[in-house]
Amino acid sequence: MTINNASEVTAPKVRCNRIRFTDDFHIDVPSYHLDREADARELATEDGEWENSDPKAIYVWWKDQYDGSERDRARRLTRYLKMWAALNFEAASRPSSILLTVLVARTLGATDTANLSGDDEFLCIVIKNILDRLNKSSIVRNPAKEEENLNRLSEDDFEALKAELENFLGIADRALDATDEYESADIWSEAFRHFFPFPEEDQTKSESTRVASSAISMYRCDPDVTVAATAGSRRWSGFNEIGPIPRGCELSFAIAEPEKLPEGCQVSWTVRNDGAEAESVNDLGHVAGTGFRNTESSAYKGNHFMDVVVKLNGRQVGRRRVKVRVSGLGIPLRNPRRPAWTQLRR
Repeated sequence: MTINNASEVTAPKVRCNRIRFTDDFHIDVPSYHLDREADARELATEDGEWENSDPKAIYVWWKDQYDGSERDRARRLTRYLKMWAALNFEAASRPSSILLTVLVARTLGATDTANLSGDDEFLCIVIKNILDRLNKSSIVRNPAKEEENLNRLSEDDFEALKAELENFLGIADRALDATDEYESADIWSEAFRHFFPFPEEDQTKSESTRVASSAISMYRCDPDVTVAATAGSRRWSGFNEIGPIPRGCELSFAIAEPEKLPEGCQVSWTVRNDGAEAESVNDLGHVAGTGFRNTESSAYKGNHFMDVVVKLNGRQVGRRRVKVRVSGLGIPLRNPRRPAWTQLRR
């Protein structure tokens, strides 16, 4: 597909070449020399020298740290850290993937996890221990090459990394203290944005049951949302959901009765796309802003969601998941041109 074609190859970096794709996606491609007999690898650098760097040695070291499910969890925790870094740092000041990988493995291996359950608790303690580790020393040794320091950040970028880790730890602590999984997901979204999944509402529960499950949230004001889709003179409408509608519609969302929301509250909107078409162009959604109204468009076939969260003094007091069903059809022409074969000869 043309959407996956590379848009450019940027100027060479010291240890790799960067290939950019559409939608701000890129891949860094290093070049290695392999000595098959010695099973040794050297990395080509822009300085015209070969650097002693062996990715296989790191891979073997990583495999030896854990077994089975422990390795799977360590891999997931590493992915969380890498996603967080990609969303919160510019490329030039971002901690490298190998640095984060080694930090997760080192800290997780030295952590008492007997009383932990769930990736959220593991991630919180890993963030805390990484921060404690970096506060003691900025040097992070390469386990496959002890003389190499994996931390190549400048002093300012290193201080920025520690500051962001402090913020990340605060988010994790608040998420673990949340009253329910919906509030927890909203807090985790501060770090992972629209990539953090919002839990599906259990429609079989009664309203009283849902309120009771939020033991600390004494006041709730789940908003109703009106939705309108327009395409030229055609219009569709819905209440807390809409569809199926065709691609190419302008969508308008509005809080149905904003006067019923508590004074001083903040309403935030987040788009979460689903389906093969959205995934093919790497468009899984975005943070859509705040206010009582929002506008979007229908671009991909599938079931998508507009998640609405109401907060008062930083605490979630209401939410609504608006389902948007988009068919694979486009907008048909009102007066399509008749095929040539239907016209009479003159």
